[in-house]
Amino acid sequence: MKKMLLFAFLTITFLLTGCKYGIKQTPKPVSLSFETMFPNATHVEWGKEFSSFTADFYHDGHKKEA
Repeated sequence: MKKMLLFAFLTITFLLTGCKYGIKQTPKPVSLSFETMFPNATHVEWGKEFSSFTADFYHDGHKKEA
């Protein structure tokens, strides 16, 4: 019973944290589109959230996500 409760807790925690994964290689169309939309972005960190790619970055001195 304890193992089942621990498993349920870990599963719910995993789902609620957004399931964000770091990735090593961003597809070329995704990175080109991002560079077109945010040419002055700095400190870009890519991730994958479910089936979408996300970028955390700084733009005009503000932290943003796209």
